[in-house]
Amino acid sequence: MTFGDKIIEVRKQREMTQQELGKAIGVDKRVISKYEKNQTVPWVMVASEIAKALDASLDFLISSDKALFIDDKELINLLKNYNNLNDDAKHTAKSILKALNLYSQTEKTLGKRQLIPNINNKSAKKISFDKYSGALSEKEGEEIKKEIQKGREEWDRRITY
Repeated sequence: MTFGDKIIEVRKQREMTQQELGKAIGVDKRVISKYEKNQTVPWVMVASEIAKALDASLDFLISSDKALFIDDKELINLLKNYNNLNDDAKHTAKSILKALNLYSQTEKTLGKRQLIPNINNKSAKKISFDKYSGALSEKEGEEIKKEIQKGREEWDRRITY
């Protein structure tokens, strides 16, 4: 995505008009339109003001590889403390996120259905969704089951301390 595309994306998420964004940074809406159409690029200080007005990071807007746009203040605050966690807690957090990502990808593949009715089923075939014409392989079902179970075990272990 270009700088302009990202301005559009975040501005619309914030339910701002070009005029409102322009007013927030002291420029006309036509200037915002030119930025969004990638007809011109703002000076770094203006780009910084756009980021502040949109409550987004400048890194995200300029397409930094390390940039990430998260529109959830609570999650942002939790992630800010990630580096303060010990290695075991970091591993637990990663395992839980992996399991959630696998679950989300599977949900997108199959549509919005109850994907895992009972994670404690001993047979991976129960989660291989054979009733949906084999939309997931047994291996994929087993992988999801392992990641979710690993995340649960690590979570249970952490909260018992």
